[in-house]
Amino acid sequence: MSPRVRCRPAEEAELPELAEIAHGAFHQGTVEGWRTWLTEHPHRQPSDITVARWDGRVVGLAVALRLTLAVAGKDLPMRGVAGVSVHPAYRQRGVGDALLRAVVDAMKADGASLSMLYPFRLGFYRRYGWGLCETLELFSGAPRALPASDLRDHVEPLEPSSLPRVREVYDLARQGATGPLRRSDWWWDQRVLSRVPKGLVYREPDHGNIDGYALYDVPEEPAYPRQRFRVRELCALTNSARRGLLGALHGLKDQYARCELCLPRGALRHLVQEFPAPDSGTPGAEQDLLGSLAVGAMARVLDLGKALAAHPFHARGSVTGALGLDLQDPCLGASTWDVAFGPSDIEATPGSLARERLSLGVDVFSQVYLGGESALDALQRGDAEGSPQAAALLDRALRGPAPFLGLQNHF
Repeated sequence: MSPRVRCRPAEEAELPELAEIAHGAFHQGTVEGWRTWLTEHPHRQPSDITVARWDGRVVGLAVALRLTLAVAGKDLPMRGVAGVSVHPAYRQRGVGDALLRAVVDAMKADGASLSMLYPFRLGFYRRYGWGLCETLELFSGAPRALPASDLRDHVEPLEPSSLPRVREVYDLARQGATGPLRRSDWWWDQRVLSRVPKGLVYREPDHGNIDGYALYDVPEEPAYPRQRFRVRELCALTNSARRGLLGALHGLKDQYARCELCLPRGALRHLVQEFPAPDSGTPGAEQDLLGSLAVGAMARVLDLGKALAAHPFHARGSVTGALGLDLQDPCLGASTWDVAFGPSDIEATPGSLARERLSLGVDVFSQVYLGGESALDALQRGDAEGSPQAAALLDRALRGPAPFLGLQNHF
């Protein structure tokens, strides 16, 4: 880190200047929009904005939002790092390095145990301990490739009167899932519904309740007859609701040339009924290409002891045993832990007494912690070293659904 860079919490008087820097770094939105985001975001406190100064001049910022993440249905506090910005004139001088290290230190000092972010480049954030935990499967093809279903007869347009039930469906779907954020009124209004104006709902005929919904938009380009619709969120409580909504999307095959749909890892091959024949320009691609894989959120454990104590998976499978974890952390330093899985809790204490041990970076451990990676697979690939028995025990204790935040929880 350059000695000319100093980082500290931002002051309110600096926020207009920080909005200018953020806008200049991303070239998205407006300066006023960034100022509003920095000053009015309900998921941050004044101390959550870190500012970088170069010889006393403000040149960068990063924000650590206060969010709540579902982990196997249990709500855990999570700090969402966003708006990491460096003035273009001060790139490649160590400002970003100083910012990330300062943000990690600040979050840890504040008692946080888990952080996530959306990367512009994986390798950059991996250097500071974040590991890719969410991969998204993207379907982009003809609506006819989706499964048809007569249950689409129970699908109707989303009306304002249905919004309270839509929010309830989302909250019910979070139970047992890993990834969906707990949404405030602000999040629903500003991050979801104001951005995705169209929707469908599935009404269960037996009881008349809405059991699923799909939110979508239609970009202005390309124009008819090459229009596409983008499903920004599909949420269903029952198989019938899911089939009905997908059947309704299939029914749009004569209106739209293309459907775009974001899915959890492993879902695409069970969904698509026909090859989508994307216009890739590659000979033979229409026979072979099913979809694509996209980068989602990265995660970082900040406090291993707190994070393990809060994890819900071990209690579900009655996993017991002990292992050692030797953790390499590029920001907080190396540490050694003895971890005991009991019938009702996990106890992690600093030490190196456990015989069966696993050595890995905090980026890999963070992936395993959220179910985005298997410790045994990491061991076999060489991304971890040590005991297969320790890796297997860690997998059994932390097993759960793969993380899926989706598009509308993007922060």
